[in-house]
Amino acid sequence: MPFPRSSTFGNTRPTPHPALEQLKQPKAGFHAFRRYRLTWLRKNRVHADLERFWIGHENETVGDGYSKMKEDVAFRLEQAETVGLGFALPPKIADVVRIVRKNEAKPEVENAA
Repeated sequence: MPFPRSSTFGNTRPTPHPALEQLKQPKAGFHAFRRYRLTWLRKNRVHADLERFWIGHENETVGDGYSKMKEDVAFRLEQAETVGLGFALPPKIADVVRIVRKNEAKPEVENAA
């Protein structure tokens, strides 16, 4: 099930509020997830190249473009396994729909785990 949409100031955007309410968590936007993940990665001393790659940020310096760390899938998998999520997933996870751009094909339902 995709996130419901909210209409603040005439814009319609997906919102995690109903899901958070159902989980008895405080109301927050999508950036709360990004802030949590970045904090978790830094506490676990993940290399800045992987931080930016996993969070979805551009290179900060010219030198960052020379790093091939993000292309090393085996290294990324090893780091992801070492660092973990920082939380436990519930035993039953609902099916989710991947968010796609307007010009992409319709997504198929995927399991979050």
